[in-house]
Amino acid sequence: MCRMIAIASQNPIDVAPHFEALKEQALHGRNSPHGDGWGVALYNEGNFELKKSDGFIWDVPKLNEKAHMAVLHARKSSSPGASVFFSHPFINDLRGKTWAFAHNGVIKGLEDLSNGYIDTQVYNRYFVDELRERDPVEAMRRTVKRIEFEGFEYTSLNAFVANGSQLYAFRITNKDEDESHTIFYKNDFDVIVLSTERYGRGRWTELKNRKYAFADRTSGKIEVGVGKI
Repeated sequence: MCRMIAIASQNPIDVAPHFEALKEQALHGRNSPHGDGWGVALYNEGNFELKKSDGFIWDVPKLNEKAHMAVLHARKSSSPGASVFFSHPFINDLRGKTWAFAHNGVIKGLEDLSNGYIDTQVYNRYFVDELRERDPVEAMRRTVKRIEFEGFEYTSLNAFVANGSQLYAFRITNKDEDESHTIFYKNDFDVIVLSTERYGRGRWTELKNRKYAFADRTSGKIEVGVGKI
């Protein structure tokens, strides 16, 4: 179990309110506490910055950052304990872009602990293998099929994927009604927000199982949509 928030905007915005919301989810949200490290991937007009820690996210005073896209994650360990090496998001340089990958859920048996990797790191590697020649949606479809074909049981494959121009939320759970592995999204004055739990004002929509939501800012304006995995 983890807590995740992601944002996308055409112009840089203050990340602090969303980071504070994640701190609240981590400390008081569903199945809390989520205190096994945290990470933030920040995209700001061609610049990329990654912040990670193995400490409690609620101990961070404030995140004074602006970004036009960000992925924020608070980890609750299901295998080895807190470590910066295990803190999400995981970063991949591919096709001239920096991709951030964050996961909420457990994939039983997928970890490669003999080489020191947790399940999410292997899941990320599977996804990147597909992403080399495919768009993110098709890459995720093929990744899910591979995990299921190989017989790995999972609670959730929920993932946020970002590259500075595009942001995706994928919801894949082993049962349709799963209150522990939810994803919500909203368009808040042209700021697209994705979250494991609702917060603040605005109208949230729950992303259904085997669906994805996306925000794309490559055309000069935010384009949003929902599709089926």
